[in-house]
Amino acid sequence: MKMRQSLLNTAQTCQHRLAYYLDPNIPYTGGVVRAMGTAIHAAHEAYYTHRQQTGEIHTTPELGLEWIEAATLAFDGEVEKVGESFDWVYQPETSREALRMMDRKGALAMIGQAIRTYHKEGHYWGEDYEVLAVEWYFDRPFTGHDDWSLSGTLDLILRESSTGKVLLVDHKNVKKKPQKGKYSAHKTPQASFYLHAVNEWMDEIGLRVPERPTFWYDVLAFDGSGFWRSQEQRTIHQIEATMTEAGMLASLIDRGGPYMPNVQSFLCSKAYCDFWSLCPFGETLHDNPQPTGATSR
Repeated sequence: MKMRQSLLNTAQTCQHRLAYYLDPNIPYTGGVVRAMGTAIHAAHEAYYTHRQQTGEIHTTPELGLEWIEAATLAFDGEVEKVGESFDWVYQPETSREALRMMDRKGALAMIGQAIRTYHKEGHYWGEDYEVLAVEWYFDRPFTGHDDWSLSGTLDLILRESSTGKVLLVDHKNVKKKPQKGKYSAHKTPQASFYLHAVNEWMDEIGLRVPERPTFWYDVLAFDGSGFWRSQEQRTIHQIEATMTEAGMLASLIDRGGPYMPNVQSFLCSKAYCDFWSLCPFGETLHDNPQPTGATSR
């Protein structure tokens, strides 16, 4: 079994999702928002891989077409992978937002705009940052859990040439500016999980740096209308707490549950849960039948 930050994040959102997440008989699901994020990630991967291999930092319109082509291939791959059940809803209908559907043409246009904006406005990391790794994959022993490994893929590892400091970067895509604290330690295990893995790896290979690595989020709006970069600091105790949670989750899965639902979360809705139609708690408990029969006075 592989303990990933996404598995831990799923459990923190709603344990009952694990029943479907871990079931090999549940088909892969996905929609246009996820596919657009995958596509833009592919463009970033193509750019930073090219940069690592050639040393070329500043892009040209011709090279930019290569990043967009990589994104297009990734997007179409997601559509094909999901098949007929692919969800083209870009914005689910909520109390504050109207329903917005998307098609392939519109999705690719938005993806291309985001990628062009990222490069045109120079949101990529500057000349003082050396690319150490792109899509860095790790799969290492999980101490105390013999049947598990710690596994994941980190978008980008950089080294600041002037100081030697190492930076870990995760690329995100959003519809609007992230709320303050969205990526804080109690809301996502991602930064702590990856910092733990990289710190262990650096200790093993004897890589010495002036300071422990720092973690950064590069957040790009789907339509290219905004870009936000933020450092998420994590203390040793926060990293330890996250890995303790990971250990608790591994033990829970080893026992086979039970996995409690989190029906009070706003994420327990058709708009945000891939398993809404399968779950016996979500739709059932959120149904509000109208009173019938006698009325009180």
